[in-house]
Amino acid sequence: GVITGLITGDAVTLTQAGTFATQNVGTGLVVTAADTLAGAGAGNYTLTQPKGLTGSITARPIIVTGTRLANGMTTAAASILSVSNLVTGDTLTLGGSATLTAATIGTQNITSFTALTLSNKNYTLIGASGSVIIR
Repeated sequence: GVITGLITGDAVTLTQAGTFATQNVGTGLVVTAADTLAGAGAGNYTLTQPKGLTGSITARPIIVTGTRLANGMTTAAASILSVSNLVTGDTLTLGGSATLTAATIGTQNITSFTALTLSNKNYTLIGASGSVIIR
């Protein structure tokens, strides 16, 4: 948005904001504008909110961590993994397993998430990261 018809000398700023109609992943999602005017001259103007706005929400890559005992395996079952970056109020169940850099004691990075499954389409394994502490 832009401010048009501003009288010289009036101090007015436009802050653009909006709300998606849903918090779920998708394209062409309806957005309701909630723009505001501020500044000493803001009271001299009327703000008309834009209509017909749409936007996209992309899935959020998960971040997982876990701890398990050494067992000689380079896999970590989903049951020992926790997701640390969920949006407040969201739930997600992991299934399957992740592949670790090594089976040795210490912190091992997760190198492959391909055998994991997610129960919430608002999250993705693409770009996911994580580690497992092996004791």
